[in-house]
Amino acid sequence: QALAAVAGRLGMLDTALARWRALRQQDVDRLNQRLRSGGLTPISIRVEREPDDPDRPAAEEEDEP
Repeated sequence: QALAAVAGRLGMLDTALARWRALRQQDVDRLNQRLRSGGLTPISIRVEREPDDPDRPAAEEEDEP
């Protein structure tokens, strides 16, 4: 049951991250264009490191003792 719950939550996280990426890439760009055209300062979003992908190989420095 615990594994099924974790899998369900990971699926929800994937969905939320996909929605955030779409918002960040499309909607914020459109908003910034409108802000610039109105002589206003565009907003910026600080890019954070993505959560670790379990399918991605670990970085080399992590393999060192």
